[in-house]
Amino acid sequence: MMKITLNKLLPIFLLLSTLFFEQFASAAPASPPPENISHLGPTITANVVRGKESLPIFLVNHLRKGDKLVVTTDQAEKTDVKWLAVLATVTPISNNVVTRQFDLSDHAGEVAIEIAADDQIPIIVLAPQVRTMFGLHTSFSESAALISDAIKTDPQRFVDLQKIDQINHAIAFISRALDAVIQTKKSDQAVDAAKSLAAKFGVKYVDPDCFKDGTVNSKCVAAYIVASEDLLVPSNDIWLAAGPDAASVKLPTDIFAGLKLVTETSTYLVNKYGDNYDFAPSLGQRKAATTTIQLFTNARFKSGDIKTAYVYVPSWFPGKAPELVLESKTPFCLAKGDIVSSVKGRLPLLNYWHDWNLVIKEHGSSAMLAQFNVIDFKPDTGHFLFDYKNTDSALTLHGQLLDATLTAKFGFAEVSLSPFNFVVPTNAPLLAQIVGLDSLISGEQTKLGFTGVNGNACIEQVNLLVNGKTLASSTAELPNELSVDLSKAEPGPATLEVQQYGAAKQELVVTIQQRRAHIQRLVHYDLETELSVYGDNLDRIEVIQLGNNLLCRASDVPNLTLNASPVSSTSRIFSCPADVAANAKFPAKVTIRHLEKEPASFDVAVTKIEARPHMTVAPLNATVATLSSKALQWNLSADDQFITEDSGISILMHAFGGYKLSHGSYVLQLKFGDGAENEVANNPQADNAVISVPMMSDLAHNELRTRSPISFAKIQLPSIVNPIWYRIKHQPSGLAGDWQALNRSIVFFPQIDALTCDTDGRGLLIHGPQLELIDWMSNDLISSGNVQPAADTKTVQARCDKDLCLAINGLGAANKLKVKVHWIDERLFEVTFPAAPTCAPQVQP
Repeated sequence: MMKITLNKLLPIFLLLSTLFFEQFASAAPASPPPENISHLGPTITANVVRGKESLPIFLVNHLRKGDKLVVTTDQAEKTDVKWLAVLATVTPISNNVVTRQFDLSDHAGEVAIEIAADDQIPIIVLAPQVRTMFGLHTSFSESAALISDAIKTDPQRFVDLQKIDQINHAIAFISRALDAVIQTKKSDQAVDAAKSLAAKFGVKYVDPDCFKDGTVNSKCVAAYIVASEDLLVPSNDIWLAAGPDAASVKLPTDIFAGLKLVTETSTYLVNKYGDNYDFAPSLGQRKAATTTIQLFTNARFKSGDIKTAYVYVPSWFPGKAPELVLESKTPFCLAKGDIVSSVKGRLPLLNYWHDWNLVIKEHGSSAMLAQFNVIDFKPDTGHFLFDYKNTDSALTLHGQLLDATLTAKFGFAEVSLSPFNFVVPTNAPLLAQIVGLDSLISGEQTKLGFTGVNGNACIEQVNLLVNGKTLASSTAELPNELSVDLSKAEPGPATLEVQQYGAAKQELVVTIQQRRAHIQRLVHYDLETELSVYGDNLDRIEVIQLGNNLLCRASDVPNLTLNASPVSSTSRIFSCPADVAANAKFPAKVTIRHLEKEPASFDVAVTKIEARPHMTVAPLNATVATLSSKALQWNLSADDQFITEDSGISILMHAFGGYKLSHGSYVLQLKFGDGAENEVANNPQADNAVISVPMMSDLAHNELRTRSPISFAKIQLPSIVNPIWYRIKHQPSGLAGDWQALNRSIVFFPQIDALTCDTDGRGLLIHGPQLELIDWMSNDLISSGNVQPAADTKTVQARCDKDLCLAINGLGAANKLKVKVHWIDERLFEVTFPAAPTCAPQVQP
């Protein structure tokens, strides 16, 4: 990045800035150009003649040997002052100078000079004949000689004035780029964007007059950028916002580095030749819609008809003519009136393309249908704009393909783009050409497009409406693609509006379908008839089809197989025919069919996993309890449904359903549940409550057995009554079977330690922990009911020295009582108590 520091705001900058203020004077009449800054010079028409062709200089990219520069000026019409013209050519390397002098009164204002070499630089000087100190005009030859001698003496000084024209083009380009950046922005955003662009050039201050009434005067901003005292030349990436081709423009650093040189040259010429002429470096600006060039110069050269010599040195494009390429392989829409190209090579600051000719023919035929000559080419963006109605031909070939050629000239060179195609909008319904209608599904995001040559070219806008409200609209960049978010849309009818260029809007009725089942994972375990489905919207599945005839239907069995399933996923179990229980027979893909056949069915790959352990408790002597003293006290049996926490249980399990034990260790996993639903056992968050017990494997008999009785004495039981659930896990594979009820419960029975006499000697006190869990006791050992005992039976709580006691009248036969335990309603326990002491009633004195 190059930095240029100028000591002051140079007069040439003020000239450039004033010029653009003057151009916008009609838009901002309150700010006319200050008369003390700019001075309006002569007008000229400068053409380059090459062979039989003649072009204005602003359409000629460079000069060639043999060209003729022809200049016409309005100064020849003046009768009170005699004007002359000096045309010169300078060869840069050798500084060889050729001059020609013309008395404009003798040449009717038209003069010319030959170009003797390709790299010669022409210089145009217009001046009045010099007056003597007595106010008399000198001879034409004497005045012309003064100018010619000045050019020959200091040719490089005059050549340096070419920078003025280059600066002019740079300002025009920067202003165009800024216009492209701000054209779609609101007022405050446009001002911020303009200041941001200026900052990239190192410009810290832009005159507020450039933003009067909240509007951005882009040419004013561009002039201040070039006139900055701390000018930075950024990379070409900043031009991307102006158009895809603008980045190929090169603003040479020598343009900006030469600004100071321009001013120094101007000062030098005035100081050296000021006694005769004020040589005024002039800026040429083309008048709108004409070939006339207006010369501007600084106000200090306002002597005008007296001694001002207007010096105009036009600049030229140093690069090769860039190539225009039509990148699109699809047809353009004729009714849109826009052809898009790209530039290969360096894009010039001026638009040297002209005389465009667009010819349209029938497809595959040489018969011309229409021709367009009024075409506006935007080099920065690569767009060719034309009015398709601006033709005498009636193009009514709706939807058909047309052939086209586009030719022009770049300066004097012929230019032709590769042949391409047009289509015209169709009147036929476009519903059949829309791709993606079957993906309009509630809850999803999708994209609609168009097929066919017409569909991709002539679509201007697509809108999706639900209940009259616009749900989605296509963008200007991709008008024929519609991105749709249906995450909050309900199923039902919708309207698709399709607007084509040059055709009436079509309103098409479409349908937003019911939600689709989203399958994250579909798992089948070997040897099982169940298919586990994980995902969302699974209630939308009607059946899962296996092949042609077999169907899996949703099962009412609770899903207890959430192995390795994400907590956030929903799941369903589908029951499949037993014929495909083996993985070898189960298909690799299945078809998901929705309710009401909406949306369409789709295939999903099946994840096949080896068999999980299929183990169950053996029917004979399967679960044997090793009874503790408490269990014996409560009269529990080895195969009792209830087990005390200090007892031990031994479990024998055998395989079923074709499962074969594998090598590697197996563990028995136990959890406590609260009933048939077993929510605790099935809760993946409760894994820390799992009790794992190593098992012994008997591969020959396909059985597993506990190594020693399992005791729960050191386990913190979650409840009074704790049903046991179990499953078998194969450690190497991590596969586990379903959770199943063991049909045994660990019960937190009270501990009965001892009996003592009541304080009055008429009853007994029962001592021990957790006696509050006993609802009541009865010495009626014959009755099998669990009804509350008679009122005269004494079973009440009493306060002992250290703990809670139970007071009873006495024991039954064999020191036994029937006991009702809290939370177990279906059973009375016949409990054996310690021997009772002999108690004597106390006699009252």
